[in-house]
Amino acid sequence: MKAKGTFSVGKGGVLIPHSEQAREIAGKLNVGDRVLVHVHKARWPEHHDLAWWVFRKVGNSIGEPAEKVLLWLKVATGRVDFERLPNGKLIPLPHSISFESMSQDEFQRFWDDCWPILTEQIVPNMPDEDYEELRRAVCRDNDTLRRETGRAA
Repeated sequence: MKAKGTFSVGKGGVLIPHSEQAREIAGKLNVGDRVLVHVHKARWPEHHDLAWWVFRKVGNSIGEPAEKVLLWLKVATGRVDFERLPNGKLIPLPHSISFESMSQDEFQRFWDDCWPILTEQIVPNMPDEDYEELRRAVCRDNDTLRRETGRAA
């Protein structure tokens, strides 16, 4: 059997099924079964969802799809490889930000690298209503985004 699921770590390192898929996996195992475990620290779905919400909000504000915003941020943060085509043209091959490809720590570093780019180059020019919605969604205190973007209240 080969399957994937999200487990929490309990006392003594015991793996506790955390999702329905994980419960199904555990239900197929018998006490004493030996299993090979590949550990990949789970991403926070809430963080991933927030990031995509921000990409969509920024994209809508500048008239571009969220995927284009994400690609631009991957290039700006160096998360691409450049491949030369036979005609000599260079094209970016973006790295994946999928749950499989990037741990929470790596995703946090990506998010931290994206934030200055967004606050310095995009957010200051957003319409007020988009800016306010973004500020409410991502800032722990009301002054953070204003301080980082230089926007007046």
